[in-house]
Amino acid sequence: MSTDGKTLPPPASLGTHSARGLVYLIAGSTATKAIGILSQLALLYLLGRRDFGVVTLAYTITEFALIVGQSGVADVLIHRRAFKQWAVPGFWLSAALGLASCLLILLAAPIATRVYGETQAVRDQLFWVLIVLAPSPLIFSLSVVPRAQLSRQLQFRALASLNLGEIALTNLLTVLFAAIGFGPFSFVLPAPIGGAIVTLILWTWVRPHWSPRLRLRRWRYLIGDSSHLLSSELGRKVIDQSDYISLGIKFGPEIVGIYNVGFRFSIQMMRLLMVNMQSILFPAFTKLNDQPQQQYQGFFRAQRILAMVGVSSCLLQAAIAQPTARILFPSQWLASIPVMQILSLGMATRMVSGAAYALMKSHGRFKAISVCYWCCALIQLPVLALVLWLGGGLIGVAVVVSVVAALVGPLMFYISILPFGGGWREVGQVLARPIVSGIVSVGVAWLIAEWLKDHGYNDIVQFIEINVVAVALNALCAWIWMRPVCDDLLIRIRRLLPNRAVT
Repeated sequence: MSTDGKTLPPPASLGTHSARGLVYLIAGSTATKAIGILSQLALLYLLGRRDFGVVTLAYTITEFALIVGQSGVADVLIHRRAFKQWAVPGFWLSAALGLASCLLILLAAPIATRVYGETQAVRDQLFWVLIVLAPSPLIFSLSVVPRAQLSRQLQFRALASLNLGEIALTNLLTVLFAAIGFGPFSFVLPAPIGGAIVTLILWTWVRPHWSPRLRLRRWRYLIGDSSHLLSSELGRKVIDQSDYISLGIKFGPEIVGIYNVGFRFSIQMMRLLMVNMQSILFPAFTKLNDQPQQQYQGFFRAQRILAMVGVSSCLLQAAIAQPTARILFPSQWLASIPVMQILSLGMATRMVSGAAYALMKSHGRFKAISVCYWCCALIQLPVLALVLWLGGGLIGVAVVVSVVAALVGPLMFYISILPFGGGWREVGQVLARPIVSGIVSVGVAWLIAEWLKDHGYNDIVQFIEINVVAVALNALCAWIWMRPVCDDLLIRIRRLLPNRAVT
């Protein structure tokens, strides 16, 4: 079609639109990561191990309470075709569940102080940190409907801008409070403040449909759809929080603080790639539910690209953990280096669980997601208990969590493709070459860095060498051994570039 002699470009396909969304979210996440890393480094110098540990233990309580508050209502709303009809009951149900979460945190506060409190000072801090965090679920619940509306409309640039603003505000306030001397409260005071501001902006901007009528009869349908999501989220939280809980009960907040810093480092790459892709692919896959073959092909293309980039990135993250920490961290945090290394290895294959999770959610297979998470949780819990009973500490816990994390990705991938006739063979086809390529490229770079260290070269030289050699070798391996995936990635990158004017 042409207008005034000029050829108009064809409308972007859903795949291109999703790819653009991924670029927006990754760009936003990169900016938020930069902000987050700078603020975390500042906090490592401003706060102590116990401050980090107390807040981490408080979050083990609030994370489980938040399951009730979030409960998958947003995902169910995105999955529903008639969004407007379900927005109002979704809002009121979400608000009710958010209020229930607040009450759960308040009720759990005195119990948590008895479980974790090794001294009266720790007990007092933990109690009041939980009291400050208590309103957060209700504030978040008020933003569920406008967030779901933006996601359903594939407004990824808006979501990325919103996330960037929220993270920037939260981190700025956290560093400010820490500098003033608020200790562990520096982490929790920004949560209700930032949440209230973002919720106000969302309602002013998105203006979702709203009514004072509760429409209670529709709640049960939303609850029924989200009950399996609630179960799956509970299983995921057991996987993600059982390590903190175990270390907190046995060793106290200081050891938890060391472990928390290592864990935060290990999930940076996974959050950057997997979480953003998951946010985009769920609404995109939902729109393709009536085109299963196209949906399946899009899923596999996404998995191949994610595996090619993500697996080696996590292995590289493990390789640079030591020089990075030695360059940037205060000496009191160097004990977290082995935790960073071990956990980064496990995150390499967990990376592919994001797209698989999005595919299953788009089909409403919430029970399958729940089964997957609970299988891994029921492995992790007894093994953690056994390791700690045998005298294991930080390293033992990190190894258990890393192994389970490595299992989550392939298992969820396998379960997601069963309805399409796929199986372990397809999982292996996607993961095998990226794993081998990553081990070879990063392994060679790491061995060279060890040689440099033995010959007196400093951490900065080792950091630069590992990054340059690993990236170059991995790109070469991918180009030779995974050429179709590289070509697919390049085609998608070109589509994202501005169209040249037709003369």
